[in-house]
Amino acid sequence: MTGDEFRVLFGTMHLPLARYARRVLDGETANDVATETLLTIWSKQLPMPADDDGQRRLRSLCYRICDGHVRNALRAERRRRSLEDLLTVRTSRASLVSPDIAEDVAARERVAAVLAKLSKAEREAVLLFLDGYTPSEIAHKVGCSGPAATMRLARAKENLRKLLQRQGEGVPVVTDTRRPAT
Repeated sequence: MTGDEFRVLFGTMHLPLARYARRVLDGETANDVATETLLTIWSKQLPMPADDDGQRRLRSLCYRICDGHVRNALRAERRRRSLEDLLTVRTSRASLVSPDIAEDVAARERVAAVLAKLSKAEREAVLLFLDGYTPSEIAHKVGCSGPAATMRLARAKENLRKLLQRQGEGVPVVTDTRRPAT
């Protein structure tokens, strides 16, 4: 890949990769992860693909490498927090957190716990869908066909609905109006 080809790749992939990483990281770290991902691609000295299939595989490789950098960033953050906890005296959280914030944190933890019960592929499809991506864009990002992404998303939504019903979260269940609810 020439320098000019890499500049084109960087221009087209940096923002989507940063957005992808921003789902779990703060903005600055997400931008760093996107840059590190593209530098990793550059260091591999891959040829620039000439056809659409090769371009799709390169984009898919970018996202897989980005996943590794995201995991590294999350591990580093956990280590940093653990060190902070060891070095500081913590006061009672109950006196510092207002009820509204506490309820919000509890709700986010419940959602994260439910999402964690999905398979990695289903969780990925749901998170990308929540980020505003269409099923065809999701297929492109995860490196599968459009029908496979649509099926993955439908399966994930159904599994989420079942998990939430089992937990009794009080989430209204929208049933398909073409068939009777069971």
